[in-house]
Amino acid sequence: MRAPLMLLMVLVLPAVAAAATLADVQRQVAGRDGRTWVLTAVENQKGLVGGCLAGESYAFSAAGTVKKTTCESGRLVTRDLPWRVEGAPPQVSILVGDRRYDLAFKGQGSKAQMRWRRLLSKEGGTNDLILRPGR
Repeated sequence: MRAPLMLLMVLVLPAVAAAATLADVQRQVAGRDGRTWVLTAVENQKGLVGGCLAGESYAFSAAGTVKKTTCESGRLVTRDLPWRVEGAPPQVSILVGDRRYDLAFKGQGSKAQMRWRRLLSKEGGTNDLILRPGR
């Protein structure tokens, strides 16, 4: 009788611990009420209402959606995408729309950084995107 209980603990407890850890990662990304992360600050184009020269940001909701805002052809364009975190620390990934990135955090508060790393080739080239907290 003890052996099945021990087996149950071995199989279930790590899954519970991993789920709690993923919940912590989700809170780092989206907070409790949503959080915006900025890849590139929006650079407004003078003399043009709603015009821009550059910018990309992500407004994450705890409900699993993200508003990705980018400057495209001089206009800010917003797209709603699904997002989620997967894995177990230290190997956590974030899936934004159909793109998967390795996820890491550095620093806290206004000095926080969220790094998304994407493998570019089988030879090991990577692309890192560093996002900082928005206002």
